[in-house]
Amino acid sequence: MKVMKPEEDRNRDRRADVVVVKSGGVGLRNFCRGAAGALILALLAVGPASGVKGQEPPSGGGPGGGPGGGPDGGPGGAEEGEPMPGGDEGGPMSGGGGEDQSSVSSVSGASSSGGFSERSGGRSSFDAGGPSFGGDSGRPPSNRGPGGKSKSSNRPPGTGERGAYKLSGVLLVDGIVTNFTGGTYVSTNMDVSGVCVLNGGKLSLDNPIVVTSGHTSSEENSSFYGLNAGVLAAKGGKITLLGGSIKTTGHGANGLFASGIGSSVAMTGGTIVAAGDAGHGAMASARGALALTNVTITTSRTRAAAVATDRGGGMVYVEGGAMTTRGTTSPGIYSTGAIQASGATFTATASEAVVIEGKNSVTLTNCALTCAAKCGVMIYQSFSGDAEGRRGAFTMKGGSFKAAAGPLFYVANSTGVIDLSGVEVVAASGVLINASAGRWGRSGANGGHAVFTADGQTLAGDITCDKISSVSASLRNGTTLTGAIQGGALALDATSTWVVTKDSLVTSFTDAKSIVDGAIPNIRGDGHEVRYDASLAANRWLDGKTYTLANGGRLRPK
Repeated sequence: MKVMKPEEDRNRDRRADVVVVKSGGVGLRNFCRGAAGALILALLAVGPASGVKGQEPPSGGGPGGGPGGGPDGGPGGAEEGEPMPGGDEGGPMSGGGGEDQSSVSSVSGASSSGGFSERSGGRSSFDAGGPSFGGDSGRPPSNRGPGGKSKSSNRPPGTGERGAYKLSGVLLVDGIVTNFTGGTYVSTNMDVSGVCVLNGGKLSLDNPIVVTSGHTSSEENSSFYGLNAGVLAAKGGKITLLGGSIKTTGHGANGLFASGIGSSVAMTGGTIVAAGDAGHGAMASARGALALTNVTITTSRTRAAAVATDRGGGMVYVEGGAMTTRGTTSPGIYSTGAIQASGATFTATASEAVVIEGKNSVTLTNCALTCAAKCGVMIYQSFSGDAEGRRGAFTMKGGSFKAAAGPLFYVANSTGVIDLSGVEVVAASGVLINASAGRWGRSGANGGHAVFTADGQTLAGDITCDKISSVSASLRNGTTLTGAIQGGALALDATSTWVVTKDSLVTSFTDAKSIVDGAIPNIRGDGHEVRYDASLAANRWLDGKTYTLANGGRLRPK
């Protein structure tokens, strides 16, 4: 190990150096810089690399003095893995670390040693097949077949099931508070991040350049814990990034990651490019948190959402910025947690705009969503273990939402609560909502149930559901729906209108404007027939009778 002297050039190429700073005396300047950082801190207050270029850590006044003034935390300062619930301790470490990790810069507050091994596990979501409207969907993937059966023969090298793992980085901040300006952090080997902050450490980093090209040894460890991410905060670590760039090209290399309770990353400005398969742009898991302000994110390959959460959920806040995905099964947003965005643009060129799994949510304000494949928003439950519950929520106020293929909303094996208010909507397929059984869940009990509310909307498209599914649509405050309804329930307030484009069937129908001289004034029939189920209590007010519709057509019992 080479110990850097304070008088040596702080910007020299440290491709063969280990730099260790013990805790004590290193101050964090401006850690809570900006609204995003303040929001994250308020919420959460409760494998060798190939080289580093950049500023040395500032000298501190604690034991060991300046840079390098103390023992390092083991080879490369690498950190232990965390098992999933039910995992076993005590196995040998199999990832990261090694005697040749002399190129990792370690900023440590305590030594790290030992390890965990885990039982292999996995998930079964988004395997071959897909909803009837168009093939596979946008799940960050597993390499498992339906029902969780292993598909190891199809697994790319180095992306196996979960096992022991080690979190490490070219710049590793372990349990202390420090700050850096500038610098280039380059990692070329498996499972080594560019920047890694662990064990309650806090790092403020201005205008860094982070470049990684190593592949992951396990896609699932990368999705669940952030292994191999470009920039990683885990085990209570906190990072504030101001500007700069993050680029990852390896398989399973996420750009930005926060994993675990108390872990957070706040990034303001700058760019994230994740160019590998299963490389998401920004991701949180196990209740980690991200705050992104005016960040540009691009992903290039399959199974690579721009913004995502995974097992254990997480909180993601996006303000401004542009997010683009180019791969199949790569939605703009994938939520197994709570994701909020305001004033941002999401473009998915080969996948859905948004996917919500389980009892989780996406809330958007004045955002622009565009997607080119599969559907607009998918709400489902795969029973893979990545998300609990069967009631996903999508809320969008203002902005625009354009889907070039499939239904605008697709709900399967779950209840989808969908609220639109003042959104410019385009469903090019002509289908607004489809609720139906997919390939997930138990046959006969895996229908989709959509609860849809439109406020001040102009909507064009059909509403459809299969025999084990349901749609309940409520139109309010001057909303107009132009399309057919096949099997859904409809509630109109006195200011809203349904323009019928072909013969339709509604389960229940309520209308605040009621009946005027034997006619339903706010349904424009245009010569079409609408049937209703006279046996339902909700339809008793219709008294089993037939009524005329505006501009021709009729409403009659089936």
